[in-house]
Amino acid sequence: MAGLFNKFQCCLTIWARGGMKRFWYGIGLVCLLVIVSSCVSDSTRPRRVEGGTPGCLDCHKNWEGRFTRLVPHPPVAAKRCGSCHLPHGIIGGIQLRVPPPALCRNCHKDSGSKKGSIHRPFADGLCGKCHDSHGSDYPGLLVQNGGTLCFQCHRREEFQRPFIHQPLTRGCSTCHQPHSSPHAGLLKKPPAALCAGCHDSRSASFKKSHFGVVAMKNCVSCHTPHSAGDRHLLREVVHRPVADGDCAKCHLPSPSGRVSLKKDGASLCLDCHRITKKRQPHQPYEKGACLLCHQVHAADLPAMLRRAPGTVCRSCHPIGEAAAGTIKSRHQPFAEGNCLACHGGHSSGRQALLREDETTLCRGCHTGYGLDHPASHEPAAQGRCLVCHLPHQSGRDHLLRKGQEADPYSAELIFHRAMAEHDFGDKKMARRLYLQAKQM
Repeated sequence: MAGLFNKFQCCLTIWARGGMKRFWYGIGLVCLLVIVSSCVSDSTRPRRVEGGTPGCLDCHKNWEGRFTRLVPHPPVAAKRCGSCHLPHGIIGGIQLRVPPPALCRNCHKDSGSKKGSIHRPFADGLCGKCHDSHGSDYPGLLVQNGGTLCFQCHRREEFQRPFIHQPLTRGCSTCHQPHSSPHAGLLKKPPAALCAGCHDSRSASFKKSHFGVVAMKNCVSCHTPHSAGDRHLLREVVHRPVADGDCAKCHLPSPSGRVSLKKDGASLCLDCHRITKKRQPHQPYEKGACLLCHQVHAADLPAMLRRAPGTVCRSCHPIGEAAAGTIKSRHQPFAEGNCLACHGGHSSGRQALLREDETTLCRGCHTGYGLDHPASHEPAAQGRCLVCHLPHQSGRDHLLRKGQEADPYSAELIFHRAMAEHDFGDKKMARRLYLQAKQM
């Protein structure tokens, strides 16, 4: 306090001698001295511990519990806060030497590469998503135990079906790398090699289960790797010949136990799956590329789709993805990825593979809008919904093509809202309402 008083006296002296310029110089000097002195250790500052490092915990007492956990971060255990943080004075705040992930990779140089398959948080540099930077009760400084941590992002239901793959009970890290892998799915080894680590394809029981076929090339084409409703971990929908063990339905066996297809392309599929070609065929179907959308042996989705319908469709039809930030309304089936609610998968007699004509299709879900009344908006009465609305998504409310919503008092919109909210059985009343709206 004595020091501050002396500095204050100095300012008064400058003021007494006149000269505002000198006064402001004095004020600046005082501020500089205060800031510098705040960074200097004295009896009121954190104690210095062995090695000369400031005693951070003298001020940051609320962090002390995290520094005594079972697995401390080595710099924390060595009381080297300065390895990651810049020191500060009375002006607090978390001041890292460099931002993550560059800070973490100063020491953890071999935590993984960015080739092959990459764990999304690792690719985005979000180390703190999985790891605690000071201390943890779990190995690897994880913020939670392995299984619980993984379920923060990965749907728990897919791993908790009645029959669970035995390695999963030992944790995800039994088969997967945490950061990156040269193999798909962050696997520690190529899929076939990983499976062969536990399953001996030469054993009698293995051969019996697989109808005498050497089947170690692509195990997950039939089996789910995590859990299933079938005790053999077969996927939810199994191709009938596979379920019957009738490999010869599609394959030609050989003495070596290896197999080849009887026919090539869609001609093999169409021996059983006869689909009538209509005026508008789906391009993959027309070209015989059945496997672009469907699995061969088994799948977890109806119709043995490779992925969910929306995901399969958008791999070729990326509708509106570039303008995602400007979208205000989405058609519910489109938003849910249920493309097959409106479109056929193979062929159709209508444009865009529509299942029904435009009028029937829209009115199958959108009822109660007074569309059959004589005062209906002409395009609506004629079932030409797409004159005003877009089928998938729009940058405006209600999937509108243009900015009709700019005039909320337009006759057509008033009429539409009224017919949606009320049941006008009296056609004269409906007509009167429309005419009144027109005069507004």
